Amino acid sequence: MKPSHHIKSTPRFLILGAMDEEIQELIALLQLEKQEQWCGFTLYWGTLDSVEVIVCKSGIGKVFASLITQHMIDCCELRGVLFTGVAGAVAPDLKPGDIVVGTRIIHHDFDVAGLGFEPGHIPFTDYRYFESDPGLVEAALNAKAGLALVRAGCVGTGDQFVTDKSILPDLGLDCVDMEGAAVAQVCTVNRIPFLIIRIISDSADGSANVDFSTNLPKYAHRSVGILQSTVQHTKL
Repeated sequence: MKPSHHIKSTPRFLILGAMDEEIQELIALLQLEKQEQWCGFTLYWGTLDSVEVIVCKSGIGKVFASLITQHMIDCCELRGVLFTGVAGAVAPDLKPGDIVVGTRIIHHDFDVAGLGFEPGHIPFTDYRYFESDPGLVEAALNAKAGLALVRAGCVGTGDQFVTDKSILPDLGLDCVDMEGAAVAQVCTVNRIPFLIIRIISDSADGSANVDFSTNLPKYAHRSVGILQSTVQHTKL
């Protein structure tokens, strides 16, 4: 079933997170208008501090993230897409609870070196690094985040939970996730502004699985204030 709000509806922000823990506090803050189902996805339509949004759990990995992003672009008029959730730190200055506002996003697991392409370069296209919307980045970086460190950074995406940073190519990464570049690529192709916001849950090393399980419930909600401020103050 397609959502009943189609292309001529008021433009909204689509806010995605891969897991329940990453969006449940956001949903609790919504002035909910309606709730719909599509192919196993639950769509929450409402307003966040008077800004019209849609919130949805994408599920984990590139395919689910791409699927729901493209579907919502096809059936709704979107002002922009924001993806939030936890990530593993690559940069040594990042600690659990810190927040990375992704300015550049790349597929760290996209490797066609055998044909002469650089890591992350999608063959026979100009796509490698995807650039977040500058206005969304500025609004996010200007938001208050309590005690958390908030800084710009490069996000690398792969369909793997990284526990050994030595496997990562040299791409200038600050953190790694499992959805960001998929959303970034879909939005770039469709010319939709996007922003990836990641909260550090672990250090993408041998202790990542333990740290992730411990820190997910502690820190997954930390981007809520930034998301609120971003959709309120962006000029989109």
